[in-house]
Amino acid sequence: SSQKQFDVSMMTSEELNSRIGSILQACSRMMPTHFHDFMDRLAKDGRVQRHYTQNIDCIETRTACLEHRTVWLHGRADMVICRQCNYTIDICSAQFEGIVGSHCTRCKETSAKRTAKGKRALSIGCLWPKVLLYGESSSPDDTAISTIYNKDRAEHVDAVVIAGTRLKTSGARDLARNFCRMVKARGGIIIWVCRESPKLGKEFNALLNEILVGDCDEFAC
Repeated sequence: SSQKQFDVSMMTSEELNSRIGSILQACSRMMPTHFHDFMDRLAKDGRVQRHYTQNIDCIETRTACLEHRTVWLHGRADMVICRQCNYTIDICSAQFEGIVGSHCTRCKETSAKRTAKGKRALSIGCLWPKVLLYGESSSPDDTAISTIYNKDRAEHVDAVVIAGTRLKTSGARDLARNFCRMVKARGGIIIWVCRESPKLGKEFNALLNEILVGDCDEFAC
């Protein structure tokens, strides 16, 4: 299962390297869907203020405008980060093999400079996927996400579209609920687009103005 493959307890395993590498290779062959193209057009027209996604495949980077409006709530598979110094590296599938668990070059350089001056060496961090793994409590980008979220709440948002997700993850569900409450209070509309009917509880479901059960690509056509 994906939970087993992305469990924090497997962070030193070759399987995690393989899994992230496979995602990047698959993404390199994928084209944005009709829904991505639809959202990209809206972003170009200034009608999409923000696109929050739980996906880590970063397919939005292959769109012209949507990429710059996207917040990856669970991180990005095309980046690795040192959990010691937060050094971040953009990667591609060709560069990825074996990088998870390798020592951080910036940590090593910083430590070497210190020891050359007679100071004590620093601990060396390791590079891990910049994604939220099962068993972890927060995303590597939590601070940046909170900043963008608070900025968006201060803007005049008149519509929320919840598309292609059942919102099973508590963090994403809470974020969506807060936006929906705010927009509803301002007289805006909330649209649900998913292959399944919403199962969010009576209070949350009552916030939805339109429920469209079906494929997101069909909605975008």
